[in-house]
Amino acid sequence: MLTLIRELVLCATFVSLAVALGFAFVQVPNVELVSLVIFFSGYFLGPRRGLLIGLLSMGLFTTLNPMGIPMVPVAMAQICSMAVIGLAGGLLRTWISGTISWIRLAITGLACTLFYDLTTTVAMALSLGLISKLLSVLAAGLAFCILHMVSNIVVFAAVGPFLSMIAPRVNPAQPQ
Repeated sequence: MLTLIRELVLCATFVSLAVALGFAFVQVPNVELVSLVIFFSGYFLGPRRGLLIGLLSMGLFTTLNPMGIPMVPVAMAQICSMAVIGLAGGLLRTWISGTISWIRLAITGLACTLFYDLTTTVAMALSLGLISKLLSVLAAGLAFCILHMVSNIVVFAAVGPFLSMIAPRVNPAQPQ
């Protein structure tokens, strides 16, 4: 019973932290900590919980965003992309836990951000009827994507190793 309560509390903590950090950085274009929190929810609690935390966190943030709710395809792309990032956190735990984890975390931050940006940009093009001009849409958002990728590379590489060190204390049941 205590294990179930502990896991529910950890899940709720990750969801609330992701949403709160999303709101904290909402005015800063393409700099965010949501993907880091969701990735590490999977890292700490396993791929299934990471996926669920990604769905719940981004679902809440997307629908409660003070900037407004995006078009449905974009909202679905945001929510599903973050779910995949949470899943990836659990699946990549063993790979990241090496001696040069900061490099692997930087690569992971880049890959997660690239996946998120491509998915949401394609959804935006689809929503606006510009799918035939996808390359133009991608080019138009390139500066924002680069800023997003660079910021997540730095955040994942700088903060990630410290988070991975505390993983056994957060969830000792999760395999190393």
